[in-house]
Amino acid sequence: MTNASNRSALFIASCASLLVTSLSFGIRAGILGDLGVEFQLNTSELSRIAATAFWGFPVSMIIGGAIVDKVGMKNLMRLAYLGHFAGILLTIFAGGFWTLWTSTLLIGLANGMVEAVCNPLVASIYPEEKTTKLNQFHLWFPGGIVIGSLVAFAFGKAGLNWQLMMAVMLIPTIWYAIQMERLEFPVTERVANSVSDSEMYRALLNPLFIIITIAMLGTATSELFINQWVDVLLRSVSDNAILIL
Repeated sequence: MTNASNRSALFIASCASLLVTSLSFGIRAGILGDLGVEFQLNTSELSRIAATAFWGFPVSMIIGGAIVDKVGMKNLMRLAYLGHFAGILLTIFAGGFWTLWTSTLLIGLANGMVEAVCNPLVASIYPEEKTTKLNQFHLWFPGGIVIGSLVAFAFGKAGLNWQLMMAVMLIPTIWYAIQMERLEFPVTERVANSVSDSEMYRALLNPLFIIITIAMLGTATSELFINQWVDVLLRSVSDNAILIL
């Protein structure tokens, strides 16, 4: 495989992995009410289940980002797709609160690992146009939420159960796992440019970075956590509340 075709394939596989990440948000929003009914969970228990995806996400992203150069991007992507596989299957065969809690945490950790790897990966394979490619890569996040919401809506209208909605995520997961295994990964842009660990961590103290971090904490909380409750909270407003998402 030529370098050009390898990097193109890596980019597409990265987008597919982010699609799985964002599908999990849309589909979880669509099935949260069903989980409450089937497993007789109250809103407090549903909140604890949904929350694991959100604290698992940043924990995994921070740890993965710190060790990606030492462990290797391919190895961390293996953790990502294994986490997605295990989380999806454990959700499908869940027996109650704790299996749902664990499965949602696994998916959250996998989602964070995708971000920890694919952001530096895209920047490394497209150093000459990384802003453009990173923007194209991140289009799949809102796109996947829309697709996941539509899947939940369509399956609900067809009378299909929530387990089948979750199973939809296995398709892109299997595909991106196969692609990641067969492709060659470059070193990160930081390693290629001989930027030391100390230089990298000093950048965290940049005032602009701190301001953006604080702003993103509020943005991520209001955008991602609240959308999990759209279908549950707005059912009294609309028969198709998931479409509002």
